Amino acid sequence: MDRNDRKTNSRTNTITIDCKDTKFIMRKIILDFVVLFCVGILILVFYLWGTPYKRGFFCDDESLKHPYKDSTVTNVMLYIVGLGVPSLTVSHS
Repeated sequence: MDRNDRKTNSRTNTITIDCKDTKFIMRKIILDFVVLFCVGILILVFYLWGTPYKRGFFCDDESLKHPYKDSTVTNVMLYIVGLGVPSLTVSHS
């Protein structure tokens, strides 16, 4: 809904919204709650009836030993991509 679609009363500075707009907004809200409910049910099902596979390991297992490697992503790049890109995206939309 654009600002031009709203009707403004200049005397009281109030904005009126058509019934059509209200129905559209209510449909979107109801759809959001239906999706939220479905996702919640799926999470509950996995939580109650899902069993994780448990397997032990030995500390002296040669296949688990790897040499230590430094980070490949610098802190500056992490901050730019993690904070800068989303901030620019939100500010330009």
